[in-house]
Amino acid sequence: MDDKFRIDVITKQSIPININNPILNYIQDNERKGDRLFVKVYYDNIEIGRGIILDFYKQFEVIEDFGEAHTRVLSFEHNGKTMFKNTSLGNMIYRIKNFKNPPINDDEREKYISEITSIFEKYALSIKENINNLKLSYVPSSTKTPDEIAQKIQKNINIDLVNIVKKNVDHTTSSKEITDFDTAMEHAKSKYIFNEDLLNQNKEAQYLIVDDVMGNGSTIATILKKLYDITKLPNYFLIVVKDVKRWKVYLSVVLYL
Repeated sequence: MDDKFRIDVITKQSIPININNPILNYIQDNERKGDRLFVKVYYDNIEIGRGIILDFYKQFEVIEDFGEAHTRVLSFEHNGKTMFKNTSLGNMIYRIKNFKNPPINDDEREKYISEITSIFEKYALSIKENINNLKLSYVPSSTKTPDEIAQKIQKNINIDLVNIVKKNVDHTTSSKEITDFDTAMEHAKSKYIFNEDLLNQNKEAQYLIVDDVMGNGSTIATILKKLYDITKLPNYFLIVVKDVKRWKVYLSVVLYL
């Protein structure tokens, strides 16, 4: 494993523990004024990126089991099935990503995308005011959610939108099949292809990356490392929700009523 990565997630909210991720640190800071998750990504103790995640994906609690504390997502029984609870923003993303047959209607989707975008724009404006050459991009998704959010931000606050990363069509392994962080990093490195020419033409630029969900952190860590290798500058990201756990969990599959 490339153990030089470290991701710090700082929040005043309660934090999950025992998450089985060797690079991820949750830090509770009761002095933070906002409820958003502030994230810093390091490589070899150098900060290569920072960003904001709006909330956790799922509602959770920390429980003690025979002297050992664990994170458990809140659940309830419905018609003989165990259903798991999402946060408000988590529910938006869940409905967009998982309601496929039939999908949610266009009005509902537009409402969710617009609500998320309106929150993101405040952070994007703040970053733009402090960065001379800021470019906007996104992590490609089959749901097109990051794409649409980035396009709205670009239109509303006039940031140059560029496609610096795309999915490798020859990569067919599903992230749902991955059970450890080492494999997740290798998966992310082969899943995405970068526009090397564009990046090298803009070595003095800094980037703001939009994504919908951070799971184990391997995707954003891979992208930020690639950008830093070329620009030698820290870059930024905005992500809607942070998944609580990915492996060996009480809840590896999320369902929402």
